[in-house]
Amino acid sequence: MKIKITNLAYLVIGLVGIYFLTKLWLPSGYIVAGHDSGLAINASNFVKTRFFAWDVQGFGRDNSTHFGSLTIHLMDYLWSVISGIASAGNQLTLFYWIAIIFTSAFIFTDQLKDRLGRYFAFIFPVFVTFNFYILQSVFVIERAKYSLLVASLLFLAVSLKLMERKIPILLAGILSSLILFVFNSGSWLGLPLYGSFFVLVISLFIFELVRAIIRRKFSNLWRLVVYLIATAVGFIVLNAYSIFPYIAKFLKQDIFTITNSAVITQNKAWLEMISRATSFLNIFRLQGVPDWYSSSTSISLVHSYANNYLSNPIYVIFSFVFPLLIITPFILAKTKEQKKLISFVGLAMLLSMFFMAGSHKPLGFVYEFIYDNLPGFSIFRSPYYKFGAAFFICASILMAFTLSALIEKVTVRLTDKVRSWVGVSIAVFLIIGWFGYHSVIFSSNDVFSWQRGLTTKLKVPEYVNSFSLWANNADLKGSRILLVPPINDSWQNDAYNWGYWSLTNLPSVISNQSFVAGDNLTGGENYWVGKLYSFIKEGREKEVYDLSYRLGIDYLLLRRDVLSDSSWSAAPSPDIYKKILDGFTTIKKVNSFDQWLVYKFDRELTPKFKIATSLIGIPGGSLYLAQELLPNQETVYAGEGDDRRTPYLSKVVETYSCLSCLLAQKDALTSLPKVRILLNSPLYYFKLRRESETLKVSNTEQSKIDSYLGFSVRRAAEIETMLDLGLKDKYSTEALKIMNGHLEELYKLLQVPTDPDKYFFRARRLLDNINVIDRRFKDEVASSEFGKREEDFRREIIDVLWNIKELRNLFPIIDDRQALETNKIYYLRFPDGNDYQIFLDPSSLPKDTKGQFILPDDILYKTKDEELHISLEELLKNLLRLKLPTDLKDGEIILKFLKPINLLEIQGTSIEESISGTLSGKRSCLVGKIKDYSSAKQYKFEIKVSKGGQSLRMYVKDIDSKKGKSNYIYGQGEEDVIQTFSYQPFSYLYYPSAGSKDSTIYLCSSDLNMPIIDDFKISEVFSPNIISIKSVFPKSLDNPNINFEKINPISYKVSINSATKPFILMFNETYSPFWKIKGEDFEHFMINGYANAWLVDKKGSFDLILEYRLQKYFYFGAVVSTIGLISAIMLAVYLKKK
Repeated sequence: MKIKITNLAYLVIGLVGIYFLTKLWLPSGYIVAGHDSGLAINASNFVKTRFFAWDVQGFGRDNSTHFGSLTIHLMDYLWSVISGIASAGNQLTLFYWIAIIFTSAFIFTDQLKDRLGRYFAFIFPVFVTFNFYILQSVFVIERAKYSLLVASLLFLAVSLKLMERKIPILLAGILSSLILFVFNSGSWLGLPLYGSFFVLVISLFIFELVRAIIRRKFSNLWRLVVYLIATAVGFIVLNAYSIFPYIAKFLKQDIFTITNSAVITQNKAWLEMISRATSFLNIFRLQGVPDWYSSSTSISLVHSYANNYLSNPIYVIFSFVFPLLIITPFILAKTKEQKKLISFVGLAMLLSMFFMAGSHKPLGFVYEFIYDNLPGFSIFRSPYYKFGAAFFICASILMAFTLSALIEKVTVRLTDKVRSWVGVSIAVFLIIGWFGYHSVIFSSNDVFSWQRGLTTKLKVPEYVNSFSLWANNADLKGSRILLVPPINDSWQNDAYNWGYWSLTNLPSVISNQSFVAGDNLTGGENYWVGKLYSFIKEGREKEVYDLSYRLGIDYLLLRRDVLSDSSWSAAPSPDIYKKILDGFTTIKKVNSFDQWLVYKFDRELTPKFKIATSLIGIPGGSLYLAQELLPNQETVYAGEGDDRRTPYLSKVVETYSCLSCLLAQKDALTSLPKVRILLNSPLYYFKLRRESETLKVSNTEQSKIDSYLGFSVRRAAEIETMLDLGLKDKYSTEALKIMNGHLEELYKLLQVPTDPDKYFFRARRLLDNINVIDRRFKDEVASSEFGKREEDFRREIIDVLWNIKELRNLFPIIDDRQALETNKIYYLRFPDGNDYQIFLDPSSLPKDTKGQFILPDDILYKTKDEELHISLEELLKNLLRLKLPTDLKDGEIILKFLKPINLLEIQGTSIEESISGTLSGKRSCLVGKIKDYSSAKQYKFEIKVSKGGQSLRMYVKDIDSKKGKSNYIYGQGEEDVIQTFSYQPFSYLYYPSAGSKDSTIYLCSSDLNMPIIDDFKISEVFSPNIISIKSVFPKSLDNPNINFEKINPISYKVSINSATKPFILMFNETYSPFWKIKGEDFEHFMINGYANAWLVDKKGSFDLILEYRLQKYFYFGAVVSTIGLISAIMLAVYLKKK
C-alpha cells in the first residue's frame, strides 16, 4: 500500500509540474498557432467541419480523410471551452497532451511493478515524456503523434498483462481496441504514424514466435495471434466511422497517388533528406532529428537550439552516455523476467532503429529496397518521425532499467528505510540531470521557435477576432472571399507581421466562410485564381469583375498586416492592392476591422448553381485557352469521360506541341544514380535476374527500349561506384560487357520510326539516358589513370562510347545545333475534314529588346505531296492565324526563326569569395544580368573559351533567394565551365526558381585574374504554341430557370422549372466524382477546369437532390462504431466482473 501511495504521489507531482511547465511555455494571452499544426484559432467552428465529408474552404475539398480526427478535435474543443479560450492551441490543450503521455507511461510502469527495479517507475515516465522526439514537435502540439505514442504505451501494458495470463484474450482485445479508438492518430493522413505501433506489434510476434520454437510450446503464440486479430477487428469496428469513407475514397482516388512512380520518386528525395543524419550512432545518442541538420555533417543555422547540442563539448560528451545506458541492461538483467523483458525491448529497439534510420548507411539500402518494392510503403517517407516513437519508448525503458539497477547496487548495503530515501534522492538527482541536459525545455521561446525569428507562440490581434465574429455570423450565401494580397507564391504560405506563419491561410482557421488564397487548389483552380490576381494587379477591372463572377467570388479581404518585407516568405505589398481596389468602381468597401478591410463587388451574390448554354472542348492541360481565346465561355476537356456531351460541343480546340523543342530541354539525368549492389556482391545475381524478368514482361517495343536504357544507366552507375571504390578492373570490365550488350540491343530496337511523334520522343528518351553516360566515360578516358587500366577494360569502355555514337547517328537532328536553335517542328493531323483554323499564340514567342514579339522569319507547311511557304494572317483575339490551304492534309509545320538575340547584359566585374567548385577562395568575376528576365522562361547559356589554363565557374543567383550570414558566393545554378577546343561552345540550361524577380550571373576565374573568354551568349529557350479550332454544328441546349437550397455542406436541393430539352447544370465547387445526383444517371464531368457539371437529359419541372456520396459511408460507419462501442464497453464490464 505504501508503494502505491508513493507512486500516486509521484503521478500527482508530475502532473502538477507539467501544468506549471506548460504555463511557463504559454503564459496568459498566448496561444499556439500556425505552421502545419492544424490548431484552429476557433476550435468550435473547426470541429463542426469535421462532421462532414466536404469542406467549403477554397472551392471546396474532400474532408472524408479527416473523420478520424474527431477524437482529437473534440478534445481541442473541450479544452477551449474549459479554458475560455476559443483557440485549440491553448495552454490546457498542451497540458493535456504532455500529461497524457506521462500518465500512460506511468500506467505502463505500474504494469511492470518492480520487475525492472524499484526506481524504474520514477525514471521511465520522465524519459519517455521529455526528450527531443517530443520536444521537436511541441511547437505544433503534434497531437496525432502523441496520440499514437500514448496508444503504444497502453497497448504494451495490456499486451504484457495478456502474455502473463492475467487477463482474458477477449478482454485484452477489447481494451486495446478501445485504446486505439480514443487514441487513433487523428485523420488517415496520419496513417504513417502507425509505423512505430506496427514495429511493436511485429516485435511482439517475432519474440513470441522465437520463444515458441525454442520451447516447443505454442500456446502463448496462439494467444497473441488471437489477441492481435481481436484487436484488429475491434479497431476496424470502433473506427468504422472514419475507415469506411476513407476506404471508399482510397480505392477510387488515393491508391493511384501512392502507387504513382513519379510521386514515389519525389518522395524518395525527401526520404534521403530526412535520413541524412539518422546514423545509428546519432539515434543511439537520442539525436538525429532531421531539423537539426542542413546536411549529414552540417548543423542547421536556422534551428533555435541545434547548435548547442551538436557543437557544445559538454552536451556532445554527455550524449555518449546514452548509448552506454541503452546497452548496459543486457549485462545487468539477472532474473528470468528481466531477461525476457529486456530481450523483447531490445528486439523492438533494434527493429525501430533500422526503420528510423531510413536510407542512411549501413542498412539504408534494405530500407530503400522495401520502399521501392513494397506497394504503399512510400507513405513512410519520413522514417525518423514515423518510427521514432517505438525507439524512444524502448530506449527509455532500457535507460531507466540501467539507472534503477545501478541505484539498487549503490544502496544495497543500506538499511531499508535509508535505502529508500537515498534511492529516491539519487533518482531525483538523475531526473534533474536529465532535465539539465534537456534544459531547452525551460526556454519557451526556443521550444516554439521552428526557425530563427519564426515561432508558433503568438498573441492574436483583437481585430482578427473581430473579423472572425463578423464572418461567422454573416450570411454570405456560400460566396467566396478572395484574400488580397495573394499569399507568397514560392512557399504558398500565409505570413503576418505579428508572427503568424502557416501553410494554411489564417482566415480559414478562424471562420467557416470560404476563402480563396492560392493555397490547397487544384491545377484548374490555381490557374483561374492566378489570372484573377494578375488582372487585379494590372488594374483590369472588367476582367476582374467577369472572372470573379465565374469563380463565385463576391468579396475581397485586404489584409494590411501581411508580412511584406521582401523576405523569403513575404507576400506582395498590400498598399499596392489597396490603391487599385479603391480605384475600382465595381467594388465597394463594406466593412473595416483595423488592418483588415472587406470589399464587395457591386452585384447580387453569385449563385452556386448555373446553366451552361454552350460547351467548347479543349485539350487537357490547356486551360489558358479558355481565358485567352474563349473568355466567358464554358469549356470542358474533350475526350474525357463518356461521349454523351460530345454532340453538344460547339467548337473543339486542339493544341500542338513543338516536337523538336523536346531536344532542347534539360536532360532528365544530370548525374548517375546511387547504387549499392555491385558485381562483387553475392546479391548481384538476383539483380540481373530481376532485370531479366523485367524484359520478359516488357510486351511493347517502347517498354523494351526503356528497360535497356535504364539498365545501361544502372551499369554506368555501378562502374562509376566501383572505380571510386578502387575495386579490381575485372568487375568494371564485366559490367561494361553487359552494358555493350544492352546498347547493341537498343540499336536493333531504335530503328527510326516514320511517326514524327515517336521520332522526337525516342530521341529525347535516348538523350536523357546516354548523355550522362557519355560525359562520365569520356572523362574517364581523358583521365591520367585510364592508360594504366587493364586492356579489356579500356577496349570495352571505348566500345561503349562507339555504341553511344552509333545510337546518336540514328537521330541526326540531335547534333544539328543550328536546326534545333532556329527551327520549331510540329506535326498536325486533320482527321475530320477541313473545317479547321490554325493559330499561333504570340504570348509563347520570345521578345526582342524593344519588347516586341519575335515572329518566325519563314513558315513551311510540308505534306507528302507538297511544301508550301505560308504567312501569318491577322490578329484574332490575341492569336495569329496561319494562312493554310483550304484542302488540309496531315503534315509538318516548321516555324523558322533567325538566330536568337543575346539577352546577356554585362554589368561589370567584381571580386567574390567562394567555397564551392573545384577551387575555393577569392575569384575575379564578370557580372551580368538577363534582359527582360522572367522566372516563367527558360534560358540557354553558351560560353566559348579557347584560352587554356583557366578554371572557370559560373554562378546563377536568384535575387529573391534566402541569404545566410556569409558573403560567400553561391548560386541556385552552379557549373564548372569546361574549356572546349571544338566548334561547340560550353552550354548550360537554366530554369529559374518559381516566382524569382531577377537573377545575376557571375562567371568567375579561380584567382584574381579576370576570366578570358571568346563569347558569352544567353538566349531564351522557347516552344511556341500552335492551336487549331474546329467548328461543329451541335445539338441545342435548354436554359431553364433554376432555384436551389443548401441543406448542409454535403447536400443541395435544385429545382428545375419547365425544361424542354437537355441542359447543362453547373455546380461551382471543386470537381469530385463523389458528387452525385440522387437516383439519376446523368453524365457528370468537369467544367472550366475545376467545377462540376451534369448533362441533364430530363424534361419538365422537377427537383434534383445533390449529395456528396462519401457522407453516407460516414453515417453507416458511425452506426457500426456506436453499436461496437456500446457492445465493447458492456462486454468489457461483463468480462471484468467474471
